[in-house]
Amino acid sequence: MTNAEKYLKEGVDINQMATEMVNYFNFPPYEGIGESSIEAFFDKEVKPTLTEDERVILRNIDKKIKYITRDNSGYLYITEKSFSMLALPFSIYNHLFQFIENGEEYSIKELLGDEK
Repeated sequence: MTNAEKYLKEGVDINQMATEMVNYFNFPPYEGIGESSIEAFFDKEVKPTLTEDERVILRNIDKKIKYITRDNSGYLYITEKSFSMLALPFSIYNHLFQFIENGEEYSIKELLGDEK
């Protein structure tokens, strides 16, 4: 997920928004803030924000489990190895981890930071 996907819910044109922000705030070019830096911000990938429930669930999974993924049908799975075919169903929590889109995989360690 990018910052644009996280913050721009109505499909705002990033280029137009960057131009308008630069003009509105009258950013001088020597300060290093311009259209390209605003566009770069929105293009940057963001670390998902876990809910407290999601955080508790991931902290309490067996330490051998390293990844959480959602298949192309929308069901969650947990695995020991990246993109493993040997995945354990985790569909009881399909209503959680909404940031994981179909076909995506996340490292549990990275999601939790230094907690696990």
